[in-house]
This record gives sequence, C-alpha cells and structure tokens, in this order.
Amino acid sequence: MPGGGTPPRPFRTVDDGYRKSLSRQVIAIRQALLPKAKGMGAAPARVRLLKQAVAKSHRPEQLFSHETCPIIGAGRLGELFVKATPRGLTKLADVIEHSQSDRITKELSCIETIESVTPAYRRGGLEPEDILRRSPRGKDGFFTRVRLFSFGDNQDQSRLIADFEAACRRRGIRLHTAGYSPSSLLYGAECGSIEDVNALSRVVGVRSIASMPIIRIVRPQMLNPKPLPRLPTRDQVSGEVPVVVVVDSGISSQVPGLESWIVGRESRVAPQYANTDHGTFVAGLICWGKELNPTVAGIDGNPCAVFDLQVIPNADPSKGDTDSLLEQELLISLETALQEHANEYKVWNLSLSSDTICSLDEFSALAEELDNLQEKYQVSFVISAGNYVTPPLLDYPRQESHLETGRITIPADSVLGIAVGSVSHFD
Repeated sequence: MPGGGTPPRPFRTVDDGYRKSLSRQVIAIRQALLPKAKGMGAAPARVRLLKQAVAKSHRPEQLFSHETCPIIGAGRLGELFVKATPRGLTKLADVIEHSQSDRITKELSCIETIESVTPAYRRGGLEPEDILRRSPRGKDGFFTRVRLFSFGDNQDQSRLIADFEAACRRRGIRLHTAGYSPSSLLYGAECGSIEDVNALSRVVGVRSIASMPIIRIVRPQMLNPKPLPRLPTRDQVSGEVPVVVVVDSGISSQVPGLESWIVGRESRVAPQYANTDHGTFVAGLICWGKELNPTVAGIDGNPCAVFDLQVIPNADPSKGDTDSLLEQELLISLETALQEHANEYKVWNLSLSSDTICSLDEFSALAEELDNLQEKYQVSFVISAGNYVTPPLLDYPRQESHLETGRITIPADSVLGIAVGSVSHFD
C-alpha cells in the first residue's frame, strides 16, 4: 500500500509554460555541447536553485540522476553542477516536460536556471587581463591557479584531464601539480599572455581560473617598545616540554635566551631573502607569552619550546632583497616538513594569511589543502585570522561598513585548523 501523508509542496506553480521554459534551457545546453562532447563525452552544466530551496533536503536528486544528468558537486550557496551528456540531456528534457510525479514536480519547482558554464563564470567575473595583472610572475609567464571539475573516478574524468592538458600543450602553458592533493584537481599554470588565460577559461573541464595566491606574514603592530625583561631559559626547566613548529620567516639566533628554546631548524628561504623579524616575534610569544604580557591575566605560564621552519621570504624592501611565497610553494614546503616531523611535533603555528576575505558560502582551496594535510598527518594547524590595517581600525561591536571588510581572511576558513584572532584592537 502507498504511504500516507500529503504530497511534497512545490515552491512555485509548475505548469506547462514553466516546464517548457526549463526544457528550452536544456535543449540550448545540448546544442552548445554537441561539438565539445564528441571528444570528451560529457561536460559540466550549472544549476541554480531558488533561495528558499537551497537546503540539502530539497536537493533535486531524482531529477538530476544517473538516468539524466547526475549531480557532480556544489558551488556557492544554491549552486549545483551536473554532468551533462547528449543522451542525458535528451532524457532530462523529456522528464521535465512529461513527468507528473509529486517528487519530480517538487524538484522542478526548486530550479531557477539550468545553464552552461561560461568562460566569464570560470574567471569569477574578471576579465582575462585582470587575472594576469594580479598573478605573480614566474620564469615562463604569470602564475595562475586552475581547478578542474570532478566527474568521478571513471573514463569521463580521464578524458576531461587529457583534454585540459592537451589544451595547455598546444599553447605552451606549463603545469605544476606539486603541493596539491590529487583529489583537489588543482594546477598551477604559467600563462604567458591574456590569450592564454582566455584559452583556459574556454576549456570545458575547467571549473575556475584565478591568480595564484601569495602568502604573507601577519605583521605585528608594536607600540612603545621596551627592553626585554629577564626571561627564563631552557636549562632552568627540567624534563620534557611541548614543542610548537613555527612556520614563518625564521627565528633569529641573536636573541639572548631564545636560542635555548629552539629544538631544531630548517629553512626553505635563500639567505639573501631572509628576514627573521616576524618569526622571532612569534617564537618569543610562544616561549615567553606570560613574561611578555605581564598585565594580561590567564596566560599559561608553562614552558614551551619551538621548532624553526623558515618558509616565508622577506617582503619589506627596507630590510633587503624581497621575494614572494606562492600558495603552491607553501604547501610543498609544509608537506615536506610534515613527512619528516609530523610524528614528533603535533602543533604547527601558521601566522600567515592572504588579502582574500573568506567566502560566506564556500571554502577556499588553500583551506581545503591545509585540512587534507592535517587529516593525513594527524597534526593541528594554528592559523591567523588575518590583520585589518586600513584606518579606521575595526571596533567592536562592528560598524555596518565593516561587516564585509572585517571578516577573517583565507586560510582561516580551515575546518580542522584553529583560527586565532582578536575582535577588537583595544579591548
């Protein structure tokens, strides 16, 4: 016997006119895909949902099924991606026009649009020249970051990757995968011209192309500096002490007493680009937090040592030659160090950030990669929430004008990391 209860309630009227409108969108995608699908067999399409239908319980999984165009992922809030084939689109159009089941009717009512993925969408709405201008310079061009769609572990995915790599070979675009996990489908791509960016944004399997993020230290703001007080050294403490890996610009060997707390050093920075000011500042706070903040109650006074992992080059021209650290380079250095030291050291401090504000409805690629590393090596990353340095500085409670600009920055959107920051620079 059929189950009881009332039929699912549609979000809008699903009449013949609405069905034909959606069907025409599907047919338009099919016509646009035919030339491209001959070599790849499939292509991604984008589905936008009504705002009131974005909950996972409303996801149209019967409408977009393996019989039609299966869902292959989600983007921003209310955005789904499906794998479209000529056969699947034909079947989808038929279901849209003729299926009268209560479930399909409800799922049809959730749909705002069904459309192709455009080059402009892949570029995040930017012009190709804007992406190139924001991208750091490399040996053979400008570093961009490209992400592909995922069709799953099958021949369609292999063809998608092969088509992308062939497009890069034709234009002489060098690809770099080191640092990114294979499942992320992320690439560093050196684009030599605006035409290269244009070409990549037209590749069917590309989900996004953007400038490669540059990682920066969170510069400390110091007021009324004073001489260091008498500080404890390692030889004054007996027994084992915890160790924090300081992933930063390096720790100076010229600070009396601090050297005794450093259990090891590794550097990924060429000597001419070294500037240890920031890493030394961070290490001092880890080793002597209570002593350096005598007026702040509640700081743990137990001893802690540090391991110096120098990865960030000097970015201050007044301190010498400058260089930059790309997102991909940071991930390479991190994993190399984790392979060697993760069993011994479990807390890794990353007082670094980017200028990119975290999105309200999706995680950044860097945060996802940091989560992959934390899960793989069973460590915890302590990550800066970012600094706000544009006057007037942030107040708490927030002014309305600061609600957008005052959010945390990438990669503080890491799920497994511990994001650390302050809501007010005075209180």
